[in-house]
Amino acid sequence: LQALPLISSSRWLVRQGELTELTDKENIFGQRKLSPVYLLLFNDLLLVAVKKGVDRFVVQDHVHRSLIEISDGEDVECELDRTFRLVLLKNHKGSTSERLLRAPSLEERTLWVQALSPQKRGEEVIYEEWDCPQVQCTESYYTQQPGELSLQLGDVINIIQKTHDGFLEGKKLVDGEQGWFPISCVREIANEHVQRRNLRQRYHVLQTASHLLSRRYLPQECRNTTCF
Repeated sequence: LQALPLISSSRWLVRQGELTELTDKENIFGQRKLSPVYLLLFNDLLLVAVKKGVDRFVVQDHVHRSLIEISDGEDVECELDRTFRLVLLKNHKGSTSERLLRAPSLEERTLWVQALSPQKRGEEVIYEEWDCPQVQCTESYYTQQPGELSLQLGDVINIIQKTHDGFLEGKKLVDGEQGWFPISCVREIANEHVQRRNLRQRYHVLQTASHLLSRRYLPQECRNTTCF
């Protein structure tokens, strides 16, 4: 595991705690093996670690926060009601990894799922500074009312918010000035946000295809099985 520059003025801890990982390996009684795992969720990063002392951890894996996928674990045994599946779309090795985790209580499970899932704020799309799209001005724009942002040809802007009426809120890289402007005068440019978005979309397509194929070839009696 390569060294990771963790300390930053723009990074803070959101949530931390110990959960139990259920591995695919079984013990002599045919039960899944259990092992403790400690999650440290920062505003832009997730660390998967093992606790070795009061304030000492050994990091096993890490991932950018936008490359986390959470599912309810409904495809596993019915009695595992405190579990959820954590998927790291691009971990420290550059590959996709999965972990089946169990929280100490249903309440803790709910809190972890909420913390790890993408935040939604109504119908408008709001981006975090650590994962936002960038656009470049293709047509100069001059403010017409308070709160708008004047743009010159070639300006690069970090997007903060998108609305459904064709306006963007952004911050210019050159001077940090912030405001609203029409989407028609800019074009999106490739950055890490776009790469991560494409990776998420690819994962969702593959998951959908896999689900459809599994349903297609699943015996009829298995489809009608009910868990009690």
